[in-house]
Amino acid sequence: MIQACTRLPLARATRLPLARAEAVGAIHESPAPPPVPEDFAPSGPAALVDGCGRRITYVRISLTDRCDLRCTYCVPAGGEAGRAQRDELMSFEEVARIISAFAAMGVDRARLTGGEPLVRKDIFEVVDAIPKDVVVSLVTNSTLLTKEKVVRLKQAGLSTIQMSYGGYYLKSFQRDLARYCVEQGGSVTLSVVNIKAERPNIEFAFQMAEEDDFSVLLYNLLADDGVLDLRTDVERRGIEMAAQLEAAGFLNRSGPGV
Repeated sequence: MIQACTRLPLARATRLPLARAEAVGAIHESPAPPPVPEDFAPSGPAALVDGCGRRITYVRISLTDRCDLRCTYCVPAGGEAGRAQRDELMSFEEVARIISAFAAMGVDRARLTGGEPLVRKDIFEVVDAIPKDVVVSLVTNSTLLTKEKVVRLKQAGLSTIQMSYGGYYLKSFQRDLARYCVEQGGSVTLSVVNIKAERPNIEFAFQMAEEDDFSVLLYNLLADDGVLDLRTDVERRGIEMAAQLEAAGFLNRSGPGV
């Protein structure tokens, strides 16, 4: 399976009056939610749809903004400033609560990202706390991944491991470990940044996918000239989503963070 998407900035998962977890972009003060199409049947008490009436069924939760690598396109010069403190990160109970809220509104897939999610010592509890009817995937640079962790993550309910691949990750990527994930009943996606310098790695990623039953995901970096800059649209859709969550009673702007 081949996927292509644009790399988008994710809000870190911190305790705020309005949870900074996102499906398609940042969450800010929001206008009234758009009407739900008449022919759309929600799978919960309310339906998450964007301004074009498209159903939102997938969320990404950034568990931490910390990572053991310093890739230049992810952490530019000065990018270490403003890191969240440990007590600002959502607990696994809070992650489960917000994903449960999304699930009640028709979301059935959740991707756990970072930073590097595996730097969290409670990563197994995070995965285990997520409702079992939600398909869970995890993005990792593989530096901290082991066979033992693969088994524990699978037992906790993880479906897919998305392994970063390419120039920055050739030392940490282990093909045998990726194969082991598949042997344990999970699926593996190789994610590669879609730039010219990575073309040989992209070709080899497709070769491995064909031979080992992996998937490949190509990330496009946001262009400085704005050609690939979808952040404005992403922010707008995030605002719409927040309004619908609040209208359904899942968000309380005056109370503690979700």
